[in-house]
Amino acid sequence: MTHESIEALIHLLNQTGSRDRQRDRMFVSALNEWVDFVIVWREEPRGGIAGEGSARFYFIKDNGQYVAVVYDMDDDLHAVTLPSHRGRGLVTKALDDVILPKLWHEGRRRQTVTFENHDAGARFAKRLGFVVTEPGKAEKNLPVYASRPPVVPIKRPLSRSELSALRIDIARAKLYVTMVKERLDLAYGDTADLYLDEIIYEELGTLDDQCEDFMERAHRRLGFPSIFAYRED
Repeated sequence: MTHESIEALIHLLNQTGSRDRQRDRMFVSALNEWVDFVIVWREEPRGGIAGEGSARFYFIKDNGQYVAVVYDMDDDLHAVTLPSHRGRGLVTKALDDVILPKLWHEGRRRQTVTFENHDAGARFAKRLGFVVTEPGKAEKNLPVYASRPPVVPIKRPLSRSELSALRIDIARAKLYVTMVKERLDLAYGDTADLYLDEIIYEELGTLDDQCEDFMERAHRRLGFPSIFAYRED
């Protein structure tokens, strides 16, 4: 992803009061009051594309607005801060207090970062205890965070609009399997031995109800209001 496309995600996530399909593909989990873990599906799944899938980000807030993000690419971290909020150490604090401890407790033992501005990047890496291994690249062993407590996401219920988006995804999945069945039926005849009807009408056909039952049990366990209080007809 480009620097500009990551900045666009910051602005999109800051939009309130309106949702679109791209925003519905951003799944937010709060790690504390100012750092959120966000899974992003940039495009609708199309299949047959190498590397297609979700991407993982850590969005950082200042005064309730997202102003910076760390893109987690496993073997690299890429940080972007909006110009008006640079030079305040927001990314450094988020990495040291939240992100790197979380990665350690999830099983990552070493983290690499790369940077285009060698001098500024080297200063940034040094503040976090990274060791510069070559120009534009630094590494840090994460066992230094072993004494930190695990970062536990703050649970929250899905909103009405998020529940609607979930139902749309399930309906699309059902239609895609229906397309597969119709194509195979026309080409080869009866597809009964593939049990596609069972998948369409029994498994996927009831998945929205199964998800709602799961969510209702989770709401009771976590002390949230009943999901049926805002269930859409």
